[in-house]
Amino acid sequence: MSNKTIIQDVLKGVCTEEDVSNAFFELANTPVVTFRFPNKARTLHIHQDSQVHEQHTGGIVWETSVLLLNFLLLSKVKIGKNVLELGAGCGLLGLGLALANDSVHVTVTDTAQVVAQVHKNVTTNQLQQDSRIKVCAMDWTRYQQDAIASSVTAHSFDTLVATDVLFSPELVQPLLETMQYFAKPDACMYLCVQIRCAKVHALFLEQLGDFGWIGSDVTDELRAIPECKWGPWMGCHLFQLTHI
Repeated sequence: MSNKTIIQDVLKGVCTEEDVSNAFFELANTPVVTFRFPNKARTLHIHQDSQVHEQHTGGIVWETSVLLLNFLLLSKVKIGKNVLELGAGCGLLGLGLALANDSVHVTVTDTAQVVAQVHKNVTTNQLQQDSRIKVCAMDWTRYQQDAIASSVTAHSFDTLVATDVLFSPELVQPLLETMQYFAKPDACMYLCVQIRCAKVHALFLEQLGDFGWIGSDVTDELRAIPECKWGPWMGCHLFQLTHI
């Protein structure tokens, strides 16, 4: 496959915030980026579309999706059998989790406009016949209707994952309602974000308890993993949320 850049090669040896910024600038301007799984020969090819930035932000691979995928693959965190990704963008995180573990079933979601890119990447990686991967449109303001349309069952997910989903105050409550609706009673969620809007970030954390979640900031755990230590330099925050 031509015009591709391997994510790990670009990030190898970065040691300052400027290094990481330059690395992701290079990645964002590459038509296809490749994620190479640790200790495995398998790779995941992700087509990007940087031309759609005026319509939505799901056209490129963002720092937080690479960071959270690295963390979940390289830490001792246990992922449940059924995983839901909210706001998937290009699909790197969700598809990566499915490919890394044959026992995991992943439902990858985003708005209908964005999720077309995920479908493209499913085809690129020849995953159309993999029954463990489900890709569907999910608008947080109409999550129940979208769930019915896609045959996604309420309260059926052991683990939820999301990256950079805190950017609009109007979407905080819909996001929390969506999380509450799909999580099993004892579900866990991993959320990786850059604080793009302090007001939205604070509002989300303030309202977590109202929707049955408690949260812990586990950003410090990133520093112990060489492939993740650049995250805090970029102002990335990792939260582990527990459904109660």
